[in-house]
Amino acid sequence: MTSPFNSGPDEAVGRLLRDALEPAHHAAFVTRMAAAVRAEARETTWDILAGWARPGVAAAAAIALTLAMWLAQSRAPEGAVVTIADAVESSVPTLLLSGGADAGTDAVLAAMVGDR
Repeated sequence: MTSPFNSGPDEAVGRLLRDALEPAHHAAFVTRMAAAVRAEARETTWDILAGWARPGVAAAAAIALTLAMWLAQSRAPEGAVVTIADAVESSVPTLLLSGGADAGTDAVLAAMVGDR
């Protein structure tokens, strides 16, 4: 006697499932994926970081200019209007962007305190 709960594969159901689940362009997809895996990486980590460098330098320059404007405004006499030229003429942006021994928090603190 044969059991209706046989654990072996059913050929008819298996064929129907394969036909229903097979994508239309399976071979082309597999070929594209295999080519993508074999292809060399286009960008290294250094290439990605180099792409970030230009916007990073521009953002740092904008922050330094904003800081210089703020410091120049804080040192200006009451009611005086500070221009970008006034801010750039101060020594703080030069010290901060040069990266010398005088650059850092001491230069910012000295510019903020000024003659006080």
